[in-house]
Amino acid sequence: MESAVGKTLKQGIDGAVNASLGVSPVDATDQRRYIDVESADRYTICFQQSVPEMQAVKFYVVQSSTRCPRSIGGKGATSRIPDVAGKRAEDAKREILYSGYQPARIHFYDATNETREVNASKLAGLSVCDQQPEKGAAAVPTGTVKLFVGTKCRQ
Repeated sequence: MESAVGKTLKQGIDGAVNASLGVSPVDATDQRRYIDVESADRYTICFQQSVPEMQAVKFYVVQSSTRCPRSIGGKGATSRIPDVAGKRAEDAKREILYSGYQPARIHFYDATNETREVNASKLAGLSVCDQQPEKGAAAVPTGTVKLFVGTKCRQ
């Protein structure tokens, strides 16, 4: 497979699939962010490594809005928690995933009873009323995000 460095992760995945290779996307920086392949068009490939024993290629990526580090695992910019208040719960989850959080670290709670967790399979028709941490806070991928959801949010 030819080099995909400088291309979007989506383009790299497409090239790997065409070459009958598996793909493993990894954060290129020291931040160890989760890489959301559903948002593959929003990442840039910085480095590429062949993994012949697995018939795969490993792509080291960063969010397209940031610069590649000088080397794999180099210093990376800290992601910020996006403002997801008012967004549909599913869209908010996608934005939080893109900021580097693992899916298991994103929890949904009923906005009218903040101790009651809402199952992720029941998010249809719900919007985010509030969030913790607040928008603009440093994203800590090993931390937890709480999204308080409802059909109507208090003003």
